[in-house]
Amino acid sequence: MLFKAVSPAGEHGRLFLQISYIPFQEAPAADFDAKPGASAPIGATPGVNWEGLTKKVGGLASTAPLFEFIGFVSNRFTNTEAGLWRNRADRRLILAFRGTQQDNPRDWMTDLTIMKTPWRRSPEGEEPEPTEPEVHAGFREALASVSQRLKALIAQACGDEPSSWEIFVTGHSLGGALATLMATDLAGGLDVSQALPQAPSQYNK
Repeated sequence: MLFKAVSPAGEHGRLFLQISYIPFQEAPAADFDAKPGASAPIGATPGVNWEGLTKKVGGLASTAPLFEFIGFVSNRFTNTEAGLWRNRADRRLILAFRGTQQDNPRDWMTDLTIMKTPWRRSPEGEEPEPTEPEVHAGFREALASVSQRLKALIAQACGDEPSSWEIFVTGHSLGGALATLMATDLAGGLDVSQALPQAPSQYNK
């Protein structure tokens, strides 16, 4: 399927994967059950003290220990993933999208679906306005697969006053593209009734 998407019409190819099984090293059960203390480094990279690094960077990064993890949204068909963190005291949210996984064909399909598509989709059977901005089709499809659930999670995290909260949307690589589109959508308000903006019907004008 990957080759059909990027090869000229009528041409086919084959994709071969070489998979190796690497067993986990033996470790006592107590190691898995142990919970880090309050002074434990933030993050899962062995040997890296993320809390110390965030303090050196300063700014928003220095407040990382104040954020609590709210939830994680993923779509198994598009392999799109994002997490939400909240700083209740400062009324701030961080929404972070994961970047391309080098060994995941679905992420590559998203990256390589480079055709342009209207940002706001027109109702079925109607042509988009000629002035409607166009975006990367793969990125839009990936975001659409998780955006409505993310908006619901954001609304739940903010409570009754979403307008009084500040949200930072970030990501790396593919995640950066998704973050840009998500920020564009959220700039127009938090509408949990739809995944992404829809163009108004021409018959309602």
